[in-house]
Amino acid sequence: MSVNISDFISKHQVIGQPINLAKDEKTSLWNRLLETLQDDAKNLEHLQALTALKIMSRDKTNLDDLIDERMINQLLKFTGIAPDLLRKNLTDQIQAVISEAQRCLHNFLLQSGVARALCAKNETLPGIMNLVPSFRDLNIPHAILVFDLKIAFLITALCQETRKQMYLEQRGVPRLLALIQSLVSNAKDRGQERSGTHPTLSCEEVNVLNEVPWNCINLLNNVPIKCTDPLLGTLKKDIVPSGIEELEYDGSGMNAIQAILNVLLHKIDHPGEDTSLQDAITPVLCVLCNLSRYHRQVRKYLRARILPPLKDVSHRPEVGNDARNKLCKLLTSTSDSVAQTVAEFLFILCKESVSRLVKYSGYGNAAGLLARRGLMLGGRGDNAGNYSDEEDSDTEEYLENAHKVNPIVGCVEPTRPSPFEGMSEEQKEYEAMKLVNLIHELNNVGVVKPAIPGPDGRPQEIDHVLQLQEAAARNAGTANDTNEDSDQDEN
Repeated sequence: MSVNISDFISKHQVIGQPINLAKDEKTSLWNRLLETLQDDAKNLEHLQALTALKIMSRDKTNLDDLIDERMINQLLKFTGIAPDLLRKNLTDQIQAVISEAQRCLHNFLLQSGVARALCAKNETLPGIMNLVPSFRDLNIPHAILVFDLKIAFLITALCQETRKQMYLEQRGVPRLLALIQSLVSNAKDRGQERSGTHPTLSCEEVNVLNEVPWNCINLLNNVPIKCTDPLLGTLKKDIVPSGIEELEYDGSGMNAIQAILNVLLHKIDHPGEDTSLQDAITPVLCVLCNLSRYHRQVRKYLRARILPPLKDVSHRPEVGNDARNKLCKLLTSTSDSVAQTVAEFLFILCKESVSRLVKYSGYGNAAGLLARRGLMLGGRGDNAGNYSDEEDSDTEEYLENAHKVNPIVGCVEPTRPSPFEGMSEEQKEYEAMKLVNLIHELNNVGVVKPAIPGPDGRPQEIDHVLQLQEAAARNAGTANDTNEDSDQDEN
């Protein structure tokens, strides 16, 4: 049965809508699209064919069976990556074709191992990196350049064998730095043309600059950690615009570290329309974790920026717009990867001290990491001995209110009237037993599984809810231990 291309596009153009085609129908449509794209005489149909292909590329079902070298080569042709003939005469129609082809290739790399294997060996990466230095001469629109960089990032992120090629053969770092310098120079030139007004980057230039650190961060995730020493160096004044202040901490330059932190905070707020929060921030968090473990100065600098000495403890750690608030909010993210990586990062900044992590994030937010590490009863992580000891940095404001802080939520809770006020002892006992019975019933049907910290510090399932009371009495001092005087740390 033949599928009408226009009807297919109209029916499935909404992102996330399932493609209800049988396998033979999908194969037939795929072959028709490939035939159309290979026929230069059907140039008026190419854009529609690419749109239909883009929709098909969103569904990974049987995609590996359909993709072959012929389709990838056609996409490279229509993206203008290899060869780049399309980009030398950019009309509105050609730009639309390039844009749709880029999106097809981008989706293929995300969804198909076959596509990744083919693109790792062909001219995709060399073609993009050869175009990067010439985007200004070719007058390539910024929107097209952004997708070039997205494709380059996906290849290097998902195909390990291309990372060395990107770093050495394609000279990825100097070429990307040159791109940044070119964009900044454009802004400076515009400022001078406007009688010395302050240089301002356009929204399109900002989008490109936001995409470049993705490639740079991916590179940092794949180089030996000892190769990151130059990040703590001084600024090279010949490649940065005037007016950029050099950040120094503990004798080391921190501009690069601050730039990575800025990328993280930006991606938390704006992960991107086509990117999940996990894909957006996990690579940045991994870089910051590695740098914080290896460089003491980096850990101290990031701690000062993210976990400064506490003053206001009237709000929960996850409430607010500071870096600490944004990260603590992610500790309960629905994405396990995000929650675990954020927790690991904050734990490193706290020198793997449970009491310090609970102090800054609240026991409830930190419970996931503590359960995985076997630290629900307190203590320190396995690598805690690798961190040096410094003096206590608690503020007077915090010390005045520390005894009022509820360690579960990480703040001073407002005073509320007791729900037992006015009740007799018999009434209190009756209500308590009602609650015990309800929890016991929920446990019996499997809705909840009550647990207590076991001897190994990990959650241990209990047989009866009355064991909760026994555990509470046995561990009465545990909550107070979370704010013990092991909070000694640097400013």
